[in-house]
Formats: sequence, structure tokens, C-alpha cells
Amino acid sequence: MKFRRRLCSPDLSSLKSNNKESDQTLWRRCLEKLGLPKVRLGIRWKLVLPFLFITLLVVAVILPITTALIEKRIEAEADRRLSQSAESVAALIERSSEEALLSANFCRQPARS
Repeated sequence: MKFRRRLCSPDLSSLKSNNKESDQTLWRRCLEKLGLPKVRLGIRWKLVLPFLFITLLVVAVILPITTALIEKRIEAEADRRLSQSAESVAALIERSSEEALLSANFCRQPARS
């Protein structure tokens, strides 16, 4: 009832002259005052339209948002793994260069008799 009052607030008292007037009639009068067309829907459309609305909402709004969130998480995880791999490769290169220097020094030492 609060919504109806806000929707047709200035003329609500004139619209509801009879206290026994149905809510449906009140809505029709409010819609006429607002200049909206009067539409009658069959039961099939009353069942199909909410389904279509929800489907459109999911496809147009929720799906792109969740896709973007998932992409960000995957990208962050890939970056983290890539940095770990880079650190591991750098550590291996450093270790192998140290081993190469050690073996080169070992080979250069003169043979003891």
C-alpha cells in the first residue's frame, strides 16, 4: 500500500472514493493517471516473462561480473606461479654456476706427487 501511495500520492484520495474498491481497480486507475498502457497477459506469459527476465539478468549482468572475477583470480595465481618458477630457475642457475666454478678450480689444481 505504501508503494501505491508514493506512486499516485497527490490523487490517491480522489481515486479511492469508495473504501470497497478493489486493489486491482486502484492499480488500473493509477496506471491510467500515469499514462501507462493497459496490458492484459495470459497465464502463459505471466509464467514465461519472469523466467526470461531472470535469464536475461544472469546472462547480461551476473555472468560478465563473475567471469571478470574468475579471470582476475586465475591471472593472479598464474603470476604467482610464474614468479615462483622464475625464482627457482634463478636459484638453479646460481647453483650451477657455483658448481661449475668449483669444478673448474678443482681441475686447475696441480697434481700432487
